[in-house]
Amino acid sequence: MFRKNEIKIRLSDEELEKLNRNLKKTTFSREGYIRLLLDGYVPVEMPPLEYRQLINELRAIGNNMHNIYYKACSRGFIDVLMYKENAEKVHATCMYLENLRYPIKMKSIQK
Repeated sequence: MFRKNEIKIRLSDEELEKLNRNLKKTTFSREGYIRLLLDGYVPVEMPPLEYRQLINELRAIGNNMHNIYYKACSRGFIDVLMYKENAEKVHATCMYLENLRYPIKMKSIQK
C-alpha cells in the first residue's frame, strides 16, 4: 500500500518519553506502532531474552519425551525414572511460563 498522507503531531516531553519507552519494548517503528493502534491492536512487548532459551529447553524436553516413547514401544517397557525427570522439567517450565504474564491495558476505541 502506498502511503502519501503525512501528519504532524505535537507531543509533550512526557508523552514523547512514554512513546519512546513503549517503542523500545517492541520491534516497531513509530509509524508502525501508531498504525497498529489505529487498526485496534495493542502492541505487545518483545519476549524476555530468556524466551529463546526457554523455547529451546522445551524442544529438548519434547525430543526426550519422544525418544522415551519410541524406546518404550520397541522394548515393551518404559524407563519410568527418565520419563518422570522429563515430566518434572515440563511442569517446572510451564510454571515459569505462567509467571511471565504481562498485563496489557486495553482501552476501547471510539469510532
